[in-house]
Amino acid sequence: MAEEDYPELKAAPIEKDELHPRKMRRFVRHLSVSANKAEERSVKKQKVKEKLDRIKSVSLNKRSTKKTIEQEFGSLESVVRELIPDDEKILEEQRRETRQIGELRSMVEDLSKKLIAIGREYAQELEDRDRKILELREALAAAHIKISETGEERQKKIREIERRIKGRQEPIVEKVQSKAEMLKELELHLKTLED
Repeated sequence: MAEEDYPELKAAPIEKDELHPRKMRRFVRHLSVSANKAEERSVKKQKVKEKLDRIKSVSLNKRSTKKTIEQEFGSLESVVRELIPDDEKILEEQRRETRQIGELRSMVEDLSKKLIAIGREYAQELEDRDRKILELREALAAAHIKISETGEERQKKIREIERRIKGRQEPIVEKVQSKAEMLKELELHLKTLED
């Protein structure tokens, strides 16, 4: 295996913590089974090639009899019969892997679509939140304006109450007591207005 055939191996070295003994055993076992199958297949193909060469040499030989040629064809046929089931198994595995690849691709496409949909939903939620924040800021600004207006009204009421207090001609002691009471009333009134 040449590293230039698999650049991703060079780009992503395996860390020691990423190696799992069970997965490694399974991987090595799979590699050894695949290597054995490939070697058996190449040996059988070599046998077929040797049998074909043998048939060529026997058929071109003038001393060869029909029986020896038929024997060579029979031995070639037996070797080919051994090779055909293996090739059929390999073809079936390739078909199965092709189906799995197709299924995986469709799963990846589905997941990509779901991810895009989730991203759109998230963007919509952010947009809704931004809109709500803007509405709340506008409401807060309106409340500040209203509070500042009510502050002016409060000042007017306080002046009116002060004018009433001054308008009364009571003894000084009563005025002091009444002013203290008025002050308490004003504070209560202010508290109610603030709430």
